Amino acid sequence: MRMFWSRETKRDVKGESGFTLVELLIYSAMATVILVIISSFLINAVRGERDVRSVAEATTLGQLLSNSVQKGVRNASGLQLTNGVDGSILLIARTANSAVPLTWSCQAWFFDPIDGAVYTTKHADTAPISVPSGGPQGSWTVLGNGISAVAGAAVFATRPNGIDMDFYVAAGDNRDPVHLQTSAIQRNPESVGTPCF
Repeated sequence: MRMFWSRETKRDVKGESGFTLVELLIYSAMATVILVIISSFLINAVRGERDVRSVAEATTLGQLLSNSVQKGVRNASGLQLTNGVDGSILLIARTANSAVPLTWSCQAWFFDPIDGAVYTTKHADTAPISVPSGGPQGSWTVLGNGISAVAGAAVFATRPNGIDMDFYVAAGDNRDPVHLQTSAIQRNPESVGTPCF
């Protein structure tokens, strides 16, 4: 059989430089190690961002809840706090609206320890507010979930001319809950609660 290769072709083939299989394996191993290091940094950054986001969401939820109660209590002419045997708490306020002429409404907040939720409702001051027999789910607005009482304290507690709030808000898996503690004081503490309670 005759070879079709010339001497010049053989020299060109011998003269070409390239990577050996061993060199390619070493470069691949080094690239893998570098990619593993970079990916571990990225994974930790994503986990950190998720933790920060969950704490920020819990803090925002706690502030929303406390702002709602503070606004209602600050403008209230009367407050009533009722503790249930199951640990539930009903806070009712007769609050002034910002309309001119001045109008009043009944507003309530209900802490349900079983659901870990705080509900609210508001209506014209024509009738007392009470929690529906089946619970507030569906008929009241959910202000937030993941709420729990601090050991030895109530979520809502009376104080002279106001309310103290002390509660935890869940901040995601494997995270400590966010603790919020604040007070709401009536501007003009009258004792006019009818017809709200």
